[in-house]
Amino acid sequence: MDLVAYFLVFLAVCVVWFLITRLWVAGIDAIISLFKKMFGLNKSEPTKNWHTLEDLQKKNDKNNPLG
Repeated sequence: MDLVAYFLVFLAVCVVWFLITRLWVAGIDAIISLFKKMFGLNKSEPTKNWHTLEDLQKKNDKNNPLG
């Protein structure tokens, strides 16, 4: 019976440790996001160079002299 009790205590400690570390990481992430917003570092230009596979195939078909 003592072994089961030790296992349950160990499991409880692991769960609490996991929750504390997740809260810690979320807090650090929130602080970094706040600093980014305060200093305007999150304003990046959206990438406009994304193409689908179909777009690339159509472009290659137009440039292909044999096709």
